[in-house]
Amino acid sequence: MFLVGTVRSRAPLSDAVAGLDRGDRSTRIDLQEWSLQQIEAVLSTVLDGPVERSTAHRLHHISGGNALFLKELVHGALHQGVLIGNGGVWRLAGPVISTQRVDEIIKLRIRSVSAWRRRASNAPNLLRFPPGAWTRRETSAPLAMR
Repeated sequence: MFLVGTVRSRAPLSDAVAGLDRGDRSTRIDLQEWSLQQIEAVLSTVLDGPVERSTAHRLHHISGGNALFLKELVHGALHQGVLIGNGGVWRLAGPVISTQRVDEIIKLRIRSVSAWRRRASNAPNLLRFPPGAWTRRETSAPLAMR
């Protein structure tokens, strides 16, 4: 039997997970953020076609190489019709707008950060987004990338 699990980096392990990690029958693999080249490869595979370099670069920059954010941003861009395949090449044809799922992930991450760390750091750095990357178009509008 195989068990695959994930934990966030810098997050404290529960006793149960720490117990699994102590044994000699487990292997821990620490994953790094994806590089631009890795994101290009994943996007080309998932979208079944080449992706404009500028599109891959924007999605890499916005996601910070985080696979979960990339997945949600691509899903949202496809759903909103801003990630389009034109002549077999995929490109962003508009701003990448945050989805409800991305907003939920961000809120969960912010809540998981202790109060002292929130005061010492700003949210975009904790989330690995560039400072000032998220903005509101209007008070009732969803978050959008500049």
